[in-house]
Amino acid sequence: MLLSLIRQFIARRNNRLRPDEESEADRLFAQAFTQHQLGKLNDAEKLAQRAVELHPGLGKAWHLLGQCLLSLNNDEQAYTALGNASRLISYDVALWLDLARAAKRLGKTDDMIHCYRCALAIDPNQTEVWNNLGIMLLDKKQFNEALTCCREAVARNPTAITFNNLGAVLLRMRKPDEAIGIFERATELNPGMLDAYRGQFVTAMYLPWEGDTLERKIINFGTQVAKSIAPFDEAWEMPINSERSLRIGYLSSDFRRHPVSYNMLPVLAQHDRTRHEVYIYADIERPDEVTERVNSLATAWRDIKGMTDKA
Repeated sequence: MLLSLIRQFIARRNNRLRPDEESEADRLFAQAFTQHQLGKLNDAEKLAQRAVELHPGLGKAWHLLGQCLLSLNNDEQAYTALGNASRLISYDVALWLDLARAAKRLGKTDDMIHCYRCALAIDPNQTEVWNNLGIMLLDKKQFNEALTCCREAVARNPTAITFNNLGAVLLRMRKPDEAIGIFERATELNPGMLDAYRGQFVTAMYLPWEGDTLERKIINFGTQVAKSIAPFDEAWEMPINSERSLRIGYLSSDFRRHPVSYNMLPVLAQHDRTRHEVYIYADIERPDEVTERVNSLATAWRDIKGMTDKA
């Protein structure tokens, strides 16, 4: 269906519509917009489809169609519809951010970066966009541009999150002297921000040790982690049974290309599978080939990304 609409879009974009066709397309769009506002997404989608079918050059209808399809989790079609809209109304920040959302769902990282750049070219006061773009560029190891983006985010909205992300960039750029102060500022703004305490702790290991500086960072980090852990509602007893295999659990967010994994792989490989069951609890944002190797050595793999302590 969407393919045929695209063909019509290409065939008719240079043709002028009759006034009655243009009026009918606008009427359909208005109806679709109302249904969308009421949360009637399927009805809104159908009306927007009819609007772009009648008037393939109606950018706002393509945008609304893309929004409906995104909400209905039709990500490929949403990406196509929003792409059509962007070629017709390229001056709309909200459109570029919607297209970035669709690209994110499809794993199109480079397209997301392009969308963020377009949004900032229209309105440079988009703090969240500067922040998100900085993190994406950091992942791509484009450090200088990532640093610029994160500094822009801090300048426009100095929050714990923007300071923490700026600290992460500086740390990756091997500038611990500057990073440590940035992480400390983040914890001043949000005393409960674990990522910023972790950043301080890691950064301190790259600095000359002065007195008990590193020790205090470690204790501070541990204290904050302890505060964040939900207490168990109940305790249980496990009877000793020498005939039963021993279940061993390992929990980490570093089962990836990371020193923790390189140290753990030999340990996991040496477990006696007749006596031990190895359970891995992994909080991994971006799995890689090392993640797969760790997984292959586990009896059971549990993905805990996004889960609470209580869960």
